[in-house]
Amino acid sequence: ALSASSPATKSMAAETIGLFNPSSAESAIEPLAACLLDSDRQVSAAAGRTLGRLGEPVVPHLIPALESDSTQARTNAAIAASLIGPPAEPTIGYLADGLQSADPALRKAASEALGSIGAAAAKPTVAALRKAEETASQDAAVSAHELIGQPSLEPLLAGLKDKTWSKRFWACIALGRIGLPEPQVVEALQAAAKDSDTNVSAYAMRALRDLGI
Repeated sequence: ALSASSPATKSMAAETIGLFNPSSAESAIEPLAACLLDSDRQVSAAAGRTLGRLGEPVVPHLIPALESDSTQARTNAAIAASLIGPPAEPTIGYLADGLQSADPALRKAASEALGSIGAAAAKPTVAALRKAEETASQDAAVSAHELIGQPSLEPLLAGLKDKTWSKRFWACIALGRIGLPEPQVVEALQAAAKDSDTNVSAYAMRALRDLGI
C-alpha cells in the first residue's frame, strides 16, 4: 500500500503501520522513509509521525530526507526525530542546519527535535545560535535551549564571553528563558549587566528579572 499511486492510500497505510507494535513494523521502515520524500504533503507527514513511533531503528533512515532539498521532507524527518528523542542524536547536525531555514515549520520542527534529543544537542545548538544571522533562526535556537534546559547552561555561559555583542545578547536571552537561577548563571548575568554594549546589558538585566533576581 505504501507504493500505491493514490496519495490517500499511501497516507492511510502509513498511519495504519503506526498502530502496530514497533518490533513488528520494522520491515516497513525503509518504504516509510521513502514516503518522507513524497511530494504529497499528507503522505510525507503521515510517514514522519509513524517513523517517530517506531523508535531508534528508524534513525539512519531519516538521513536522506534530512539531506534533501525538500523542506517538507526535512520538516517531517525532524518531527520523527523529535518523537524518537535522545536516540536520534546522529541527526543533530542536520537539525542544527534546519534552524537556519527560511521556512518556519522546519525551524520549529528542528528546534523541538533538538530539545527532545536533549543534552547531546546543547553544544551544537549553541554553535547554531552563534552562526545564525536572522532573528527567526536565533529565536528558534533559543527555543531549543529552553527545551534542553540544564545541559545548555555551560555552553551558553561561555557564549557570554564572545567577542561579538550579538552573540552575548542572545546568550542572555537564552539563559533568561531557560529560567534556572543557578549561582553561576546569576553571577555571569550580573557581570553581563555591566557590559559595554547597552543591548547586552539591558537583556542581562531582563534575564535576571526573569530568574527572579
